[in-house]
Amino acid sequence: MPDKHHDDSLQERLVRLRQAYFKDLPRKLQRIESGWERLSGTPVTGERLKDLRQQVHNLAGSSGTFEFPGLSRAAQELELMIGSVLDQETPLTKAQRDKLQGRMEALAQVARDTDPDETADKFVHNITEPLVGPEGSGLLFIVDDDPDVSGYLGQNLRAHGFEVRQLQTLKSLQEAVEEEHPAVILMDIIFPEGELAGVEAIAELRKSMENPPAVLFLSSRSDMIARLEAMRAGADAYLTKPVDIPTLVSKLSLLISPSAQAEPYRVLVVDDDRSQALYCAAILKKAGMLPEIITDPMTVMGILDTFVPDLILLDLYMPKVGGLELASVIRQREDLGDIPIVFLSGETDAEKRFAALSLGADDFLTKPITPPHLVSAVRNRILRSRAMQAKLKLLARQDRLTGLYNRDYLLSQLERIVDQVVAGGLGRALVYLSIDNFKELSARLGMRGGDRVVAGVAEQVRRAARAGDLLGRYSGASFIVALRSPDLDAARIWADGLRAQVERNIMDTGPQSVSVTVSLGIVGLGSTVPDAATAVMQANQACHTAQELGGNRVQVYQATEGVSLRADAEQGWVKRVEAALNEDGLRLVYQPIVNLHGEQAPFYEIFVRLLDEEGAEVPAARFIPVAERNGLMPRVDRWVLQHAVRAAAGQHRNGNPVRLFVTLSATTVGDTGLLAWVADILKEARLPNEALVIQCSARDAEDRLKPARELIDGLHDLGVATGLSHFGGGGAPLSLLNHLNPDYIKFDQQLVRESLAESRPGATLRELISTTRALGKQSIVPFVEEAATLATLWSCGVDYVQGYFVQGPDAHPDYDFVSATL
Repeated sequence: MPDKHHDDSLQERLVRLRQAYFKDLPRKLQRIESGWERLSGTPVTGERLKDLRQQVHNLAGSSGTFEFPGLSRAAQELELMIGSVLDQETPLTKAQRDKLQGRMEALAQVARDTDPDETADKFVHNITEPLVGPEGSGLLFIVDDDPDVSGYLGQNLRAHGFEVRQLQTLKSLQEAVEEEHPAVILMDIIFPEGELAGVEAIAELRKSMENPPAVLFLSSRSDMIARLEAMRAGADAYLTKPVDIPTLVSKLSLLISPSAQAEPYRVLVVDDDRSQALYCAAILKKAGMLPEIITDPMTVMGILDTFVPDLILLDLYMPKVGGLELASVIRQREDLGDIPIVFLSGETDAEKRFAALSLGADDFLTKPITPPHLVSAVRNRILRSRAMQAKLKLLARQDRLTGLYNRDYLLSQLERIVDQVVAGGLGRALVYLSIDNFKELSARLGMRGGDRVVAGVAEQVRRAARAGDLLGRYSGASFIVALRSPDLDAARIWADGLRAQVERNIMDTGPQSVSVTVSLGIVGLGSTVPDAATAVMQANQACHTAQELGGNRVQVYQATEGVSLRADAEQGWVKRVEAALNEDGLRLVYQPIVNLHGEQAPFYEIFVRLLDEEGAEVPAARFIPVAERNGLMPRVDRWVLQHAVRAAAGQHRNGNPVRLFVTLSATTVGDTGLLAWVADILKEARLPNEALVIQCSARDAEDRLKPARELIDGLHDLGVATGLSHFGGGGAPLSLLNHLNPDYIKFDQQLVRESLAESRPGATLRELISTTRALGKQSIVPFVEEAATLATLWSCGVDYVQGYFVQGPDAHPDYDFVSATL
């Protein structure tokens, strides 16, 4: 079975590498002990102590890489002690000898007590399949004098599609770059030549190369000096050992992108003053960029069909069409929406400069401008734009929390598989997995605890997957796996094995450890399944059946099994929703939206609940999907809007000037009669139009772009504010703002979670907020459940938050905005 061998090859190679490393440990320790013994009876020189420190440093890094954490910590402690002695530059005292001897003995004892089997499972679990590899991977140089670390990294990166060359000396690096040009150099810092020898070598290399490669430093050093010197040497990224392979792959995927810096920056210079345009073009060309000059602004759109720039440098005042007007026209083109526009003008009036930025410009430079200033401003803006596009492209494929494919990319690949099957290709089995009772579990554990559960289950799914399987995160607590084999019995055995493994696993969620269960639905992908959506729906139905039967089980979808029962249940819900609409059996609940910067305006989001026979509330998740499937959402939306307006009017009359946020469904976004109806109910209720904010999801707006634009523009004409929810949940969110002009942006829950988990917490969110604020949008982050996230959200510039940490949905809009402190 060659596929099975291929599936196990990466894991087997790395396990063999670890076994060889452990077998060689006694020799490594003997070298360290021999080095120390040679120092014991003689005056200690700096060079001898540096040699010893180098050997200990290598042991600390390599043992951590191969998951021997105790040995790594003991080696790090010894390395730090040797380093402190070296820093003093004085002879070794007897007290220092005794302390070093104690550390040496402690290291030897830890080595003797190390059992490779204790951490073998964790090492295997950390081996990740190359699910989201780089596009257009280039050559990588791994420069590390420790062959064990170099070999481990090389094995992993080759499996992820990279071409790798391993080098162990600084001299070999110099020789290698003369033979071939790498895309990225992965560089250690400490070498026998010195504790910053790797940094110094890169600094010299960059001086001697006209087009130096990107450099990613990998080191066991995490101190400020090492990071600062690496930055000064031109580091593009810095990671500490032992490195997390998915993080490393993500970094490399951004450094090695189709828009690699070997391709010159393309700049379109638009200025009716030819001398000014030639001046800018000459400066940019000298800096290695590729400028294109246009002196007639009326020809810009035609030029943009053949010359796609990385940046447009635009004069503000030109004949026939001004710079502001031209920028607006350019922004109307969806394919040009992400290109940075920088104005270059002698205008110093602050209001006019602000007007330029509000139209979507990215920067405003003032004439006259010096060459260094122009080059720096253009280069930095393009660098940020390319980095953001590369990051968004990666995010468009990868789920940041789990490292698996995200929903959009997963479904696109699943559609391709289904098309192949329908065309006569080999069948497959589709498995839909959902964590049982996740909503209650997440409420108990908090956002971070819930994330750890999702990540833990994702790890179990990843480990169970085989080569050729397609897997990804479908929704918050659900995953999809398209197995290679079409055999449903084999799929059931596989799924049941995964179910049992998840049940046995105990996950650390921070304050407590928990075990969870999952339910799995299976459907065969054959000629009877027309498309991916149908396959997912059927597998989801089977999973839902498994959960209704108690959960923690596997269910195979059968087309005829339970069809009448499900149909009866569906019709029962339809009748309940219709009765609630006719008899006012729905209820509004209010969740406060609180400003993080001291404003006390009473903002609430409206949610709808259905009342059962006993008057208890039925969550929207139980009946809204039924209303959507059966064409009832326009009626539900109008009911909610009408009752929200009446409630707001009553609050205003009682001195509580609330502003209510109401969400429309996808169907209602295209309701051509909605605007006139909204105008009528606002007039009838005598409610100030600004008391209402009508929003829809970014995904629905993207799918119905024209009606969404007409709706938002029409609501603005009425004086009603608008919003986009689930912003950043997929695709290229900023492009949507080239077509729509909402007042409020409510960020997608998953994007926020992933951004808060970044190495620099909130970096992606901060950049998106900076961009949307420049466009005049206010930001809202929902689902805030912990105090720990508020400081980060505040530092990111978030305007408003909502969630259970503030207050859950309540029957009355009586939250105390004045006294409440977050």
